[in-house]
Amino acid sequence: MSHSPHKYPGQILSDGCIECYDRAHSPDHGIGNLDQQWFAAAWRRAADWQATDNRPDPPLSATEIPLLLALWAVQVQLEQRGVPIGQVPEGTRS
Repeated sequence: MSHSPHKYPGQILSDGCIECYDRAHSPDHGIGNLDQQWFAAAWRRAADWQATDNRPDPPLSATEIPLLLALWAVQVQLEQRGVPIGQVPEGTRS
């Protein structure tokens, strides 16, 4: 993500930001706009959110919830295949 900073830097997508809003409402909920660092942060944030009774720090934005729910659903599926929740799957690069 390369646009201006937000009120809560740890949020993946921020309320009130038109660019974030557009990304959140795209078919992939903004996943395709994340670079490697932001994807890993979103992956961990989704897991942290589910593990902390829905009170992550910084607070969730309504804009990022669809993204985090999508990532959480994938994590649950991968856990059934041996990937621990919160661990970003690593592959090999050729």
